[in-house]
Amino acid sequence: MKIKIFIFLIITFFLCPSLFSQYWTLQNSGTTKILGESYFSNQNSGWIAGENSLLRTSNGGSNWVSQVVPSLYTYGGIQFLNADTGWVAGSYGDYLTSTGILLKSVNGGTSWATMYNSTRGLWDVVFINSNTGFVCGDMKYFAKTTNGGLNWDQKNLGSTTSEFFQMAFPDNNTGYIVGSHNEIFKTSDAGENWIQQNVSVASWLRDVSFLNVNTGIAVGSNGVILKTTNGGNNWVQKTVSGITSYLFSIQLFETGTVWVAGWDNTLLKSTDFGDTWSVVGGLPGNNQLTNVNFSNPSTGWLLGYNGIILKTTNGGVALNAPQLIYPLNSSTIHTTKPGLTFTSVPEALSYFLQISASSSFVTLTDFAYLTSNQYTVPAGKLTGGNTYYWRVKSIAGTVESQWSSIWNFYVHPDAILNISTEIPEDYTIEQNYPNPFNPSTKIKFGIKEKGNLSISVYDAGGKTLKTENTNSVNPGYYEYNLNMSNYPSGVYYFSYSVNGIRKTVKMLLIK
Repeated sequence: MKIKIFIFLIITFFLCPSLFSQYWTLQNSGTTKILGESYFSNQNSGWIAGENSLLRTSNGGSNWVSQVVPSLYTYGGIQFLNADTGWVAGSYGDYLTSTGILLKSVNGGTSWATMYNSTRGLWDVVFINSNTGFVCGDMKYFAKTTNGGLNWDQKNLGSTTSEFFQMAFPDNNTGYIVGSHNEIFKTSDAGENWIQQNVSVASWLRDVSFLNVNTGIAVGSNGVILKTTNGGNNWVQKTVSGITSYLFSIQLFETGTVWVAGWDNTLLKSTDFGDTWSVVGGLPGNNQLTNVNFSNPSTGWLLGYNGIILKTTNGGVALNAPQLIYPLNSSTIHTTKPGLTFTSVPEALSYFLQISASSSFVTLTDFAYLTSNQYTVPAGKLTGGNTYYWRVKSIAGTVESQWSSIWNFYVHPDAILNISTEIPEDYTIEQNYPNPFNPSTKIKFGIKEKGNLSISVYDAGGKTLKTENTNSVNPGYYEYNLNMSNYPSGVYYFSYSVNGIRKTVKMLLIK
């Protein structure tokens, strides 16, 4: 039975690679409600705030447990100051007449108590320390506390019907709020006074993230991405070709990596602080995404409508396939033990290489799992006079890339064999054997140090008849099989050159 199971797994691995190529996996939220915001203290402990619900996990999302909170509210902001103290903001009703609630936990989210009821729905909460915090919400609602949430002082930022969705405070004094009707507000005195910034692009801005007081990114409807590098004095739009979806969430890292999630299964990634963007594919389903949150470069979650939770443990991006380097495609080589090389893929943990006498790879001549981008074919696998095909794929955990392009090489009957890895004391060459010969002979030689090997055969007049430049060879003893069936009787010379050293032997062909 064990043998049958093993065979089944091998067949599945080769014939059904899609089963092993999921970059995002679906987690069971236990709800069909909208999930909007999340907070993860590490890759195991996290909370999700959403429509009439608050979820908690302590095992990386393998299980999500519903928390006991007032069920009428849609919770849109969540933050933990430490392992014990956390805050959640919520809203109930139409935004014109909504009311808000602010919950606090002092036991790591095990239980929650109401700390504040507002006259407008609340969408976000940010505490910069245990005493000073801020909330924002419908009808440009903004309030500040300086005593840990016991009292709140509402600030007047205008009386329009705009909604404030998210805040970012890169330091204790500097803060930003984004909202509907392409509005961005900035404070330089810890929320006491606010100045509206000039934004020329029409969009409902849903989220904002700042690297420092100067560099930040805001996202919103119609695929809008805005970036500032001068503290909001200017906001420059960054366009992603083909993206017009409602962008809901952004996460910005000090390394320059930026993630953005939105409707229509939209997931974007930048590695240069948002100057250029790539569209990330491979997401299952067709989801309306509302939140992206990575706890480290590899582990991240996506949230959305209908209780969707997607998780990645490999960086969330499809692995690139390696590019083949050597032997060159359709080249002729003179060794049955060639060194195959290909480009490294930064995200890959290993590689899978295949060699076959058929371009369909129905049967394999050789295969190997590798942790580097080089492979030397063992003796006895390849035979002179045959063409071989090879390809490689990247692997990161259970994720695999597509196959690389397929290249081929021809192993010349006059092949170089590495007959010993013993390192010679010097560069050597032996008399060919047999000598005289007809029509084949063998020449043995020793290479003291690693280098690029060049082989030549020429006649008594110095005319070059054969030449071969190989890839880098290791120290050791080698044997070259030479066939001179197409040449007349006479004196010939075999020569090899490596690292500036040349060795030559005189041969006699008699037919």
